[in-house]
Amino acid sequence: MTRAALSIWISVFLLLFDSSQVWAAPAALTDAALHSAALGVLPAASDSPTARLSPLERRLVERAIAAYDLELVRFPEGHVIGEIVVDNFDVFLDDDLFPLIFNWLHVTTSPDIVRRRLTFAPGERFDRVTVDESRRLVLDPMIFSTVVTVPVRRRDRSPNGGHDGDDVDLLVVTKDLWSLRFNTNFQTTGSHLDYFAASLSENNFLGLNKTVALAFLLEPDVYSFGPTYLDSQVLGSRLTLEERVKFSFNRDTSAFEGAYGSVSVGQPLYSVRNRWAWSLGADFLHLIARQHSAGQELRYPFDAAEGEETMPWEFRDRLLEVQGSVTRSVDGHGFGDALIKHNFSWGWRVLVRDPTVIDAQRYSPELVSEFQDMAMPSSHRQSYPFVSYHTYEPTYRTYFDVETLGLGEDLRLGHDFVATVGMGHPFTGSETTFLAASTQATTALRLAGDDRLSAVSLLRGRLERGQWIDTVSSSILRYVSPVLGIGRLHLAGIFEMRFDDSDNNYNSIGGDSGLRGYASAQFYGKNVIRGNVEYRTQGLELWSTWLGMNVFWDVGDAFDGEGVGGIGLHNGLGLGLRWLVPQLNRVVIRLDWASPIDSPAPFPGRVNLGFEQAF
Repeated sequence: MTRAALSIWISVFLLLFDSSQVWAAPAALTDAALHSAALGVLPAASDSPTARLSPLERRLVERAIAAYDLELVRFPEGHVIGEIVVDNFDVFLDDDLFPLIFNWLHVTTSPDIVRRRLTFAPGERFDRVTVDESRRLVLDPMIFSTVVTVPVRRRDRSPNGGHDGDDVDLLVVTKDLWSLRFNTNFQTTGSHLDYFAASLSENNFLGLNKTVALAFLLEPDVYSFGPTYLDSQVLGSRLTLEERVKFSFNRDTSAFEGAYGSVSVGQPLYSVRNRWAWSLGADFLHLIARQHSAGQELRYPFDAAEGEETMPWEFRDRLLEVQGSVTRSVDGHGFGDALIKHNFSWGWRVLVRDPTVIDAQRYSPELVSEFQDMAMPSSHRQSYPFVSYHTYEPTYRTYFDVETLGLGEDLRLGHDFVATVGMGHPFTGSETTFLAASTQATTALRLAGDDRLSAVSLLRGRLERGQWIDTVSSSILRYVSPVLGIGRLHLAGIFEMRFDDSDNNYNSIGGDSGLRGYASAQFYGKNVIRGNVEYRTQGLELWSTWLGMNVFWDVGDAFDGEGVGGIGLHNGLGLGLRWLVPQLNRVVIRLDWASPIDSPAPFPGRVNLGFEQAF
């Protein structure tokens, strides 16, 4: 996720000199805002078409209506769409108190680019499902901070003006994000820098929604850099193209350690009305893999007794994966004639992995053999066809102050289920005969008011030589309460277990991974359990930036074994700040202070700094 370091000093200026500190909570949600197939920002029968907009969105709409001499249409459903008016605002506005000179360094997105993302055209009947879906498709979080669609009519086209009153126009209001920037993303726990990512990029090259960047990543053991190119509309079509490559060097010696990257091309299911999609992609990796805890490289075994032989927890990992698929989408209907999507996919996957121990001759054969069995992924070659079935209900509801501040967030409700089965055999190019299967079931529903309860259950594994291996079972529960006082209560829990894992994957917890009172990746294990309770305030608007606060309790552990007997829960309490600069990001900057309550902690606790909410 891209970030703008430039935003920091600009916004500090605003925080120092802006005196308007008013809690600005969006209008309450209404039941009319829930539609059978897709949710927009407007209720189907509201007294005002702008009643469901945030303060920023409402100001932009009012400006556009005045500029184009428009009037709002309260009941547009079924009317013929006459004209599509696109008004894209610059990054910085005159009432933002930002220097407008910065707009000179940014090419505002072309209105034609916005129109190409729409799934309807003039002459079609106004349909809330289609209009709201288009708004979500236009809202690329790397390009726009805000996208709003409202039904309007030019004043001289109203019945009183002598024109046909049976048609309706559509106003699409967008606001660009700052795109020519030095992007940063980082995570710190206490004095330790978990990672630092930066890129010199143009996220909206020439206003054409294409990203060109030179990316850099600093990790505890290596630094990596390389080019990135993202194109969601190749030559103006629906084709997408993505390319990412990084070359890695050792932080201590600057020696070249390898490279990794991916490339993909395809045509996605852009709209619920699309019937066919396809994709082709490849991922490669040729690196030295290491395990770290609190910035220090682990040795194997990490729980070794004094005097016991150990070796660095590192190995050379080589991986190549190529996958292609074709998808056919069909419609169905559920309760209340709600739209249900059914997607059927067919494809082929090739995976080759060949890890090796580094300097194996320096250690005893017994230790090397144990390390290969317990800590390294297995060497294998898989080539097999697969089929997949995906069904979901494209029902959305607009929320405020859930993951971001002061901006509308469309979250899906209803069911989402996907199942995939693949069969490998020496005839298809695999080393062994196996059956790979996976399922993931998700449900999200509204219990009361504008709350949201979601549950995810995942199960995957591989049947090989008569037994199931590489089995993963994961359950995630998340609840976002209605507005309680000046904020929302967020509850989350995750429980994941691995059985007969030939790739020897390990989970970690601590710091940036959900247990903020502890050092980064302080606890390691095959399995993980975690719970989070957090109260997040609504956004406090400081002119053109937003601030929020939170208090939280984290609990969790990473553990081994196939039961729950090895669990030793660790607890931490803390509080934090959230800061959003909507001219530059839809993602909050996160600052948390936390301290464990069941073990000694460095005074005065640990500080976590990064982007996005902690869970």
